Amino acid sequence: MPGVKSHKKATVTTPAQRDGKRPRRPGHKTSKAASLRLPRTFDIDWGWSALLGRLEAGQRPRTVIIGNPTKPSTRQVADRIVRQLRGRCDVLDIDISRTLPIASTIDDIDFFLVLGGDGTLLSAARTLSNRNLPLVGIHLGHLGFLTTFTEAEFGQHIDALLAAKLPISRRVTLECTIRRGEAAMAANNAGDEVLGDFSAWAVNDCVITAGPPFRMIRMKLSINNQPMTQVVGDGLIVATPGGSTAYNLSAGGPLVDPSVKAIVVTPICPHSITHKPAVVCETSRIEVLAVKVNQGSTVFLDGQIQSPIREGDRIEVRLGPYELQLARNPIVGEWQALQQRLLWGREPSMKEVKGKRD
Repeated sequence: MPGVKSHKKATVTTPAQRDGKRPRRPGHKTSKAASLRLPRTFDIDWGWSALLGRLEAGQRPRTVIIGNPTKPSTRQVADRIVRQLRGRCDVLDIDISRTLPIASTIDDIDFFLVLGGDGTLLSAARTLSNRNLPLVGIHLGHLGFLTTFTEAEFGQHIDALLAAKLPISRRVTLECTIRRGEAAMAANNAGDEVLGDFSAWAVNDCVITAGPPFRMIRMKLSINNQPMTQVVGDGLIVATPGGSTAYNLSAGGPLVDPSVKAIVVTPICPHSITHKPAVVCETSRIEVLAVKVNQGSTVFLDGQIQSPIREGDRIEVRLGPYELQLARNPIVGEWQALQQRLLWGREPSMKEVKGKRD
């Protein structure tokens, strides 16, 4: 690339470098971020452009803290973080709510601090999608694949955050659209229910579930208008690489590096041993025709947004319009998180088994 020298260490690419200019930083001829040893998944790029511009102007970073209202410790953790940032970063507000009425309207900020679990971050990512700013997740939940910092680890990396040196992992998203068929239209006309066309997007996955009374459902699956297969079973998962460690993993789907731009398609308990998960190109348009479904069959997005489906409905899934910019903990890689939180690849220990029997 013109104007960018190659390095054995992680390379920093800023908008100025892409234009063939050297980046300017207060008191530095070159960026120290270039010396960080980062996993290949991570990228320091235009995600921090707003913050870099503010630093070059000699101004303090600006942020808003978002918190999960159901976590008892949220307010106390938020207050401690405010004290840590005092005099170094302007915290414009603390928004501890589900709908984020404050965070979604405040302009001229550089990043969001998200306190909670992965569910809190997923919800915040959808609400704040049009802001196109990095999210820094501080873990108050159970697993913490997306919220990779503990409160203590965040304190250790404040300097890197405020200097725009934290690595950013970019995650593709999914857009899901439901076009209603004859059954839904007939129910609408009869006044039994009102089901209009549906459209929303997800960070992790779009899941079609059988629902009550939990009989198997039948779906025809096509990709780019080409028939692929017919699935009879408990449902279907369409996941992003970043979401491959969620429901997809539990259903026997593959683990995919979150930096890969692709879409994962995994049947849920198919009534056939020949149906296997598939990884398709990011440009694929996946269409699922609901041939036979239950009264309670439902489409879920990230387990948080839902819409019922009826026979004849068409569910279309494609790459989403937004990209999640996730500030990552530089000391915890993607595979390390799997090892620590899900014990992935861990060998069985007879000592543990013996201890439990005793």
